[in-house]
Amino acid sequence: MPTWLHAKVFLVLAVAHSATASVAEQPMFKRQVIASHEKAARNCYPCMARLSDDRLMIVWSLSNGNLYHIVGAFSSDHARTWSQPMPLIQTPGGRDYDPSIVVSGSRLFVTSTTLPKGDGIRTSITWCTRSDDGGKTWSELYQIRMNHRYTCGKTHHGLRLRSGALLMGYSWDVICEQGKTLHSEGEMHLRAGVMISTDDGQSWTNGGDTDATYGKVSGGAVLGTDEPAIVELKDGSLYMLMRTGSKHLYEARSTDQGRTWTGIRPSPLRGTNAPAALCAFDVAGRRGILCVWDNARTRYPLCAAASFDGGRSWSRPRDIAGPTEGHQASYPSCEQAADGTLVAVWQQDVSGGRDICCARFNPAWLLTDPWKELQKDLARVKLPRIQGEWTGYNGGDPAETSPSWTVHAAGGKVAPGGKLRLRPTGGYYIDNRPEVWDGSKDKLVEFRMRVVARAEEGKPDSAAEVWIGGPRRGTGCQLFFREDAVAFDPSYSMAHELDATAFHTYRLVTNLAAGKAYLFLDDGQSPVLAARLGDPEGLRINRILFGDSSKGSSDVSGHSQWEFVRWR
Repeated sequence: MPTWLHAKVFLVLAVAHSATASVAEQPMFKRQVIASHEKAARNCYPCMARLSDDRLMIVWSLSNGNLYHIVGAFSSDHARTWSQPMPLIQTPGGRDYDPSIVVSGSRLFVTSTTLPKGDGIRTSITWCTRSDDGGKTWSELYQIRMNHRYTCGKTHHGLRLRSGALLMGYSWDVICEQGKTLHSEGEMHLRAGVMISTDDGQSWTNGGDTDATYGKVSGGAVLGTDEPAIVELKDGSLYMLMRTGSKHLYEARSTDQGRTWTGIRPSPLRGTNAPAALCAFDVAGRRGILCVWDNARTRYPLCAAASFDGGRSWSRPRDIAGPTEGHQASYPSCEQAADGTLVAVWQQDVSGGRDICCARFNPAWLLTDPWKELQKDLARVKLPRIQGEWTGYNGGDPAETSPSWTVHAAGGKVAPGGKLRLRPTGGYYIDNRPEVWDGSKDKLVEFRMRVVARAEEGKPDSAAEVWIGGPRRGTGCQLFFREDAVAFDPSYSMAHELDATAFHTYRLVTNLAAGKAYLFLDDGQSPVLAARLGDPEGLRINRILFGDSSKGSSDVSGHSQWEFVRWR
């Protein structure tokens, strides 16, 4: 079931409520670049916090070469503009990462994870600089003792709780604790927790840890829990989301200010090997949580959603980074500005480097359900009349049809009745044969299939896909299937619900002039889904493929059954 289905009733109530409230203005969304790669090649790991005087502060790790150091900037107009970056932490070794901010009135703490010179992952130091005048002046660097050999994950802003205690999230590595040196994140086993101060940051002690056991989605992903994001709920308890190497962010809760954590389990939010950001926000007298995270197994799309029940259900995710052409948009941070605007910042890879980007949006935009808007638009679209003979195959073995298809990975077996049964990583395709498949023209692709089952836990959520493309830029798309839904995106951020375990006839229509693909279901005369045409996985291939995209695909792994695939 898609994550957002858990919140269906909530969404109706939330949107209806906001429609009569002061925030029910026109939805607003704006995006900008705060730090460009044109001035510094790599800008990484932004962290943002709202100060006691209602300014916003952002810190990030900046590099013009092999050395990294921490800089900061301020905004006095709710993230519309930002000051020039100023240096905050610059150690002789120049390997300063993971900046974080803790705000306690006019006292500010900015910390880093600094690695020693040399290869490998073995130890780290947490450096800190402090300001007692709201960021006008800063202290000399001093070390915060973390009581572990290697700590990281200090990418989320800290908290000052209602009790006055200060919290700073972090994670530590179990393998490095044994004195070993690691060489990649895939070797790491991390435990996320918090550092606690009850004397306004004069001293810090270790709070409780978390850990989790699961099957990793990929060998390069971390094990355990990492890079915690924490928010204080209305009842004073804490809610924490953590990066993991599984297919979900994990969650935990604390009722004793972070000294112990319970309920460590997969959260409702999908995401793999990338951190989330959390902050509390107010809208029309209600207290909510804003979450920003990568809603996929990849580090895009970067989405935002809201919860009004302490993280138990979430609104439908909304993409805030926009099309990234397959580049990552990750390591978010978020806050509510003093004027009520919701602000998110993140790192975004671009050609030539990495930028720090910012999005400003209001709760009206966040709580608008794009599915309903899409359904209104699709109701006006009718099935186009595409003429021509059908080409493809009508059952049996696609490799033996005319034209013949190429076996992709393990292929499949023909069941009684001529239906083709595909196993995980199985599929067939035709590539770069314009006399057979010409993706530079509008197409009506028709196929009849059913999902048998996804693969076991820890495998991708899609059981099958159809990939069509052309030789020109922006002429391709992918369609993904699982038992309960079909979507143009592997994250299922916009999906049509159906029982896909029953046979359905799917009609996929491309309109190159409009740059869109439309999905029609069975005998429907209006599409149920639409997507903008692009270059799947960054490739421009004159292709039609069904089943699975690649051996060991990160998106598809399951069983499916096909009666025919044809086009004209």
